[in-house]
Amino acid sequence: HDGGDAETGYGLEIGGSLAYSDSVRGLAISIDGRTLALHEDGAFGNWGLGLNLAWDPDPQTKRGWSATATHGLGGSSSGGVDALLGPETFPGLAETGGEVTWSLEGAYGRGRRHGMVGSPYGRMSGTGEIESLRLGYRIEPDASHAADMTVNAWADPAADGGSVGAGIEWKW
Repeated sequence: HDGGDAETGYGLEIGGSLAYSDSVRGLAISIDGRTLALHEDGAFGNWGLGLNLAWDPDPQTKRGWSATATHGLGGSSSGGVDALLGPETFPGLAETGGEVTWSLEGAYGRGRRHGMVGSPYGRMSGTGEIESLRLGYRIEPDASHAADMTVNAWADPAADGGSVGAGIEWKW
């Protein structure tokens, strides 16, 4: 039941995922999707489909090379009600048949002290053309005894006028 400001009423959302992982080669492929199957407002619809590819030759650790590629169509392909109610979900979906998104990221992790790993990375993403080109460095846990904290700093010269940023994520 959604009691929000935009669309209110009862609905049924269905989603699923198929995943394949080859730990010897370090490859993982998944496809996931969701759709709003029923809603009190019969004219209201929402869906998302995503394809994810990842390569990490040593998935037990975050050290060494890794690469990910994602391709999405429609709204978010996962996330349940949060995806359904996200602000990026609604613009133009009825007219365009869905937003096409993509991203590519490559990183190289090197061990740091206290069970942490530091990774310079590059990420490109967009909807057709490159809208974001992020170059950054993140420090994150790579061992069970490490603090569950990620520190991330980046620059994005492709953003309007360019941008820089930093973030800290700490879970407890």
